[in-house]
Amino acid sequence: MKRKKILGIISVVCFIVSFILTIGRYATMGGWIPYGGVFVAIFLNYVLPFLGFITAFFSKKGFLKYVGIYGNLLVIILTFVLPIITFIFWFSNPIP
Repeated sequence: MKRKKILGIISVVCFIVSFILTIGRYATMGGWIPYGGVFVAIFLNYVLPFLGFITAFFSKKGFLKYVGIYGNLLVIILTFVLPIITFIFWFSNPIP
């Protein structure tokens, strides 16, 4: 029983960390990563929300579960789905 609550807390912490760093990335135009820390950016912006999203499904039913699911889903949409959609529309129009 206690383990499920800890999973909910881990999920929410994953959401908060990835959301703050995602907003920081968008606010500074990607300049917050010193010395080309690409692996750090990939982990914090892509892997961490996915881990939090999966962890939220195994947590105890309640507020932490919903914050973990919807919060991490928001970060996944902002960092993964939205760039793919804009990439498709950006390169699908022929040059006149």
